[in-house]
Amino acid sequence: MSDEKYTIPEGFDEGIGINFADGERKFIDLEFEDGESGEYMVVDIISVGDQDYIILTPEADFDNDDETLLLYYRYDEDENGEPILGQIESDEEFDKVLDAFEEVMDEIEYDQMADEVDGE
Repeated sequence: MSDEKYTIPEGFDEGIGINFADGERKFIDLEFEDGESGEYMVVDIISVGDQDYIILTPEADFDNDDETLLLYYRYDEDENGEPILGQIESDEEFDKVLDAFEEVMDEIEYDQMADEVDGE
């Protein structure tokens, strides 16, 4: 329920979510219940209602021209600013998060097309 394959639009790393204030990509180390672990790049953090969600991808997937694995989690921070990730609890919640993220992606694609028309 919390992962999906998605084609990242060309130039997304120049859009919102990837380049934070310092211009660097952000990463989170994840350890899964089966003992597997790895470093995941933050694609975006979005809000749906009062809850924030984080979208992550393995960096190798992001740089791939084909489809990219995206992982979706609830997102909070502890008192020290450290991320706290939680599972999305229902299909309905996941659908709302996916719809919100797709709106972000649509805006980026629209902006790219407008830039091309404007000759930038």
